[in-house]
Amino acid sequence: MKPAADARVRRTRGRLREAFIALFFACDYEAISMADIAAAAGVGRSTIYEHYRDKQDLLRDTVRYPLQGLAAAVDVPAGLAALQVSLEHFWGNRGNRSIQRESTRRAIARVLAELIEARLVVRENGPDQRRATAVLIAELQVGVIHAWLRGELALAPAALAVRLAAAAQAVCVGQAAAPESR
Repeated sequence: MKPAADARVRRTRGRLREAFIALFFACDYEAISMADIAAAAGVGRSTIYEHYRDKQDLLRDTVRYPLQGLAAAVDVPAGLAALQVSLEHFWGNRGNRSIQRESTRRAIARVLAELIEARLVVRENGPDQRRATAVLIAELQVGVIHAWLRGELALAPAALAVRLAAAAQAVCVGQAAAPESR
Protein backbone atom coordinates (compact mmCIF):
# COMPACT_ATOMS: atom_id res chain seq x y z
CA MET A 1 0.00 0.00 0.00
CA LYS A 2 1.30 3.47 -0.91
CA PRO A 3 1.90 6.01 1.91
CA ALA A 4 -0.94 8.29 0.70
CA ALA A 5 -3.36 5.36 0.61
CA ASP A 6 -2.12 4.21 4.03
CA ALA A 7 -2.75 7.67 5.48
CA ARG A 8 -6.29 7.65 4.03
CA VAL A 9 -6.95 4.25 5.60
CA ARG A 10 -5.75 5.50 9.00
CA ARG A 11 -7.90 8.64 8.71
CA THR A 12 -10.99 6.66 7.69
CA ARG A 13 -10.52 4.11 10.46
CA GLY A 14 -10.04 6.96 12.92
CA ARG A 15 -13.26 8.62 11.78
CA LEU A 16 -15.14 5.33 12.05
CA ARG A 17 -13.80 4.73 15.58
CA GLU A 18 -14.64 8.30 16.66
CA ALA A 19 -18.16 8.01 15.24
CA PHE A 20 -18.66 4.65 16.91
CA ILE A 21 -17.40 5.93 20.27
CA ALA A 22 -19.74 8.94 20.13
CA LEU A 23 -22.70 6.66 19.36
CA PHE A 24 -21.55 4.11 21.94
CA PHE A 25 -21.56 6.76 24.67
CA ALA A 26 -24.93 8.17 23.56
CA CYS A 27 -26.92 5.06 22.62
CA ASP A 28 -27.60 1.52 23.63
CA TYR A 29 -25.06 -0.74 21.87
CA GLU A 30 -27.78 -2.91 20.34
CA ALA A 31 -29.48 0.16 18.85
CA ILE A 32 -26.39 1.27 16.92
CA SER A 33 -26.44 0.22 13.27
CA MET A 34 -23.65 0.20 10.72
CA ALA A 35 -25.67 2.82 8.79
CA ASP A 36 -25.67 5.04 11.91
CA ILE A 37 -21.89 4.70 12.18
CA ALA A 38 -21.40 5.49 8.48
CA ALA A 39 -23.60 8.57 8.72
CA ALA A 40 -21.83 9.82 11.86
CA ALA A 41 -18.42 9.26 10.24
CA GLY A 42 -19.48 10.89 6.99
CA VAL A 43 -18.68 7.84 4.86
CA GLY A 44 -20.69 5.48 2.72
CA ARG A 45 -21.98 2.32 4.39
CA SER A 46 -19.87 0.11 2.16
CA THR A 47 -16.76 1.95 3.39
CA ILE A 48 -17.24 0.53 6.88
CA TYR A 49 -17.09 -3.00 5.52
CA GLU A 50 -13.74 -2.24 3.87
CA HIS A 51 -12.36 -1.76 7.39
CA TYR A 52 -14.53 -3.82 9.75
CA ARG A 53 -16.49 -7.07 9.35
CA ASP A 54 -19.32 -5.97 11.63
CA LYS A 55 -20.21 -3.83 14.63
CA GLN A 56 -18.57 -6.30 17.04
CA ASP A 57 -15.30 -6.02 15.10
CA LEU A 58 -15.45 -2.22 15.41
CA LEU A 59 -16.24 -2.50 19.11
CA ARG A 60 -13.30 -4.87 19.56
CA ASP A 61 -10.94 -2.42 17.87
CA THR A 62 -12.31 0.52 19.85
CA VAL A 63 -12.23 -0.94 23.36
CA ARG A 64 -9.13 -3.12 23.03
CA TYR A 65 -6.87 -0.57 24.76
CA PRO A 66 -8.79 -0.14 28.01
CA LEU A 67 -9.69 -3.83 28.17
CA GLN A 68 -6.13 -5.14 27.67
CA GLY A 69 -5.31 -4.11 31.22
CA LEU A 70 -8.32 -6.00 32.58
CA ALA A 71 -7.28 -9.07 30.61
CA ALA A 72 -3.82 -8.77 32.15
CA ALA A 73 -5.33 -9.74 35.51
CA VAL A 74 -4.60 -13.37 34.61
CA ASP A 75 -0.88 -12.50 34.41
CA VAL A 76 -0.33 -11.31 37.99
CA PRO A 77 1.97 -9.83 39.22
CA ALA A 78 3.08 -8.48 35.82
CA GLY A 79 -0.47 -7.50 34.89
CA LEU A 80 -1.33 -5.62 38.08
CA ALA A 81 -0.02 -2.26 36.84
CA ALA A 82 -1.88 -2.62 33.53
CA LEU A 83 -5.05 -3.55 35.40
CA GLN A 84 -4.78 -0.43 37.53
CA VAL A 85 -4.29 1.77 34.43
CA SER A 86 -7.46 0.31 32.90
CA LEU A 87 -9.41 0.94 36.09
CA GLU A 88 -8.18 4.53 36.18
CA HIS A 89 -9.36 4.90 32.57
CA PHE A 90 -12.84 3.62 33.46
CA TRP A 91 -12.98 5.81 36.56
CA GLY A 92 -11.94 8.86 34.54
CA ASN A 93 -14.72 8.14 32.04
CA ARG A 94 -17.40 7.12 34.54
CA GLY A 95 -19.56 10.10 33.61
CA ASN A 96 -20.47 8.69 30.20
CA ARG A 97 -22.54 5.89 31.79
CA SER A 98 -22.32 3.70 28.68
CA ILE A 99 -20.99 0.70 30.61
CA GLN A 100 -24.08 0.88 32.81
CA ARG A 101 -26.36 -0.01 29.90
CA GLU A 102 -27.01 -3.74 29.89
CA SER A 103 -26.38 -4.41 26.18
CA THR A 104 -23.19 -2.34 26.33
CA ARG A 105 -22.04 -4.22 29.42
CA ARG A 106 -22.66 -7.55 27.67
CA ALA A 107 -20.80 -6.44 24.53
CA ILE A 108 -17.80 -5.29 26.58
CA ALA A 109 -17.79 -8.55 28.54
CA ARG A 110 -17.72 -10.52 25.25
CA VAL A 111 -14.70 -8.61 23.98
CA LEU A 112 -12.97 -8.89 27.36
CA ALA A 113 -13.57 -12.65 27.40
CA GLU A 114 -11.91 -12.91 23.96
CA LEU A 115 -8.86 -11.01 25.21
CA ILE A 116 -8.62 -13.13 28.37
CA GLU A 117 -9.07 -16.34 26.42
CA ALA A 118 -6.12 -15.43 24.19
CA ARG A 119 -3.95 -15.07 27.30
CA LEU A 120 -5.08 -18.45 28.65
CA VAL A 121 -4.06 -20.48 25.60
CA VAL A 122 -0.89 -21.76 27.26
CA ARG A 123 -2.51 -22.28 30.67
CA GLU A 124 -5.76 -24.14 30.06
CA ASN A 125 -6.08 -27.61 28.60
CA GLY A 126 -9.03 -27.48 26.25
CA PRO A 127 -10.91 -24.78 24.37
CA ASP A 128 -14.13 -25.28 26.37
CA GLN A 129 -12.33 -25.00 29.70
CA ARG A 130 -10.37 -21.99 28.45
CA ARG A 131 -13.56 -20.29 27.22
CA ALA A 132 -15.41 -21.00 30.48
CA THR A 133 -12.54 -19.53 32.50
CA ALA A 134 -12.35 -16.44 30.26
CA VAL A 135 -16.10 -15.79 30.39
CA LEU A 136 -16.19 -16.26 34.16
CA ILE A 137 -13.34 -13.79 34.72
CA ALA A 138 -14.73 -11.25 32.23
CA GLU A 139 -18.23 -11.30 33.72
CA LEU A 140 -16.80 -11.06 37.25
CA GLN A 141 -14.65 -8.07 36.33
CA VAL A 142 -17.30 -6.21 34.38
CA GLY A 143 -19.87 -6.77 37.13
CA VAL A 144 -17.55 -5.51 39.86
CA ILE A 145 -16.44 -2.53 37.76
CA HIS A 146 -20.08 -1.72 37.04
CA ALA A 147 -20.85 -1.67 40.79
CA TRP A 148 -17.71 0.39 41.47
CA LEU A 149 -18.60 3.00 38.86
CA ARG A 150 -22.13 3.28 40.30
CA GLY A 151 -20.58 4.10 43.68
CA GLU A 152 -21.44 0.82 45.40
CA LEU A 153 -17.77 0.14 46.20
CA ALA A 154 -15.56 2.77 47.82
CA LEU A 155 -12.18 1.54 46.60
CA ALA A 156 -9.25 3.30 44.99
CA PRO A 157 -8.23 1.91 41.59
CA ALA A 158 -5.10 0.33 43.08
CA ALA A 159 -7.10 -1.50 45.76
CA LEU A 160 -9.69 -2.68 43.26
CA ALA A 161 -6.92 -3.85 40.92
CA VAL A 162 -5.51 -6.08 43.67
CA ARG A 163 -8.94 -7.58 44.36
CA LEU A 164 -9.77 -8.18 40.69
CA ALA A 165 -6.36 -9.74 40.08
CA ALA A 166 -6.80 -12.02 43.10
CA ALA A 167 -10.25 -13.06 41.89
CA ALA A 168 -8.94 -13.76 38.38
CA GLN A 169 -6.12 -15.85 39.80
CA ALA A 170 -8.54 -17.77 42.03
CA VAL A 171 -10.70 -18.58 39.01
CA CYS A 172 -7.64 -19.70 37.04
CA VAL A 173 -6.41 -21.90 39.90
CA GLY A 174 -9.90 -23.28 40.50
CA GLN A 175 -10.36 -24.10 36.83
CA ALA A 176 -6.97 -25.79 36.65
CA ALA A 177 -7.75 -27.87 39.73
CA ALA A 178 -11.30 -28.80 38.65
CA PRO A 179 -11.73 -32.33 37.36
CA GLU A 180 -12.59 -32.54 33.73
CA SER A 181 -16.24 -33.40 33.19
CA ARG A 182 -18.23 -33.92 30.04
